[in-house]
Amino acid sequence: MQTKSVFVALVGRPNVGKSSLLNSLIGEKVAIVTSKPQTTRTRITGILTRENLQFVFLDTPGIHRARTRLGERMTRTVSQAVGEVDAAVMLFEPYGKLNDAELACMEDLRRKKVPAIAAVNKLDLLRRQDDFSKRAALLAQQQAFQQILPLCVHEQRGCDELLSQ
Repeated sequence: MQTKSVFVALVGRPNVGKSSLLNSLIGEKVAIVTSKPQTTRTRITGILTRENLQFVFLDTPGIHRARTRLGERMTRTVSQAVGEVDAAVMLFEPYGKLNDAELACMEDLRRKKVPAIAAVNKLDLLRRQDDFSKRAALLAQQQAFQQILPLCVHEQRGCDELLSQ
């Protein structure tokens, strides 16, 4: 039996749940999880092997408007990771306007033709049931994602479905 490897970048705003998702998928704490923004400053790699399929996840710094040289370096890290992977998972919260950094990342995904999934995380914070549908419709308009999935890493909901995509 031959093992196939798939490289997947986890991208999104700071504190959207990228490191929590990585830890959940791997089943071990490999990335720091804290409420402090921009804790992940470099790319963190986590590997999950299931039968003959190996997922290599790249947890990236949060995308934001860089104001310092460190911020610029972190932004480049995300862009480089997107260019080196087979697929990307871009995480979003259920509420809030899409910012310039998110729009630029989606443009990067489209330009580099990276297959991408949008994962709307923190569904435990939904105020109304139809709010996920509204968020999914907004993300679908961006035409950057093959699929839009609901996710609640905190409650372990949607992680297995994400892997099956």
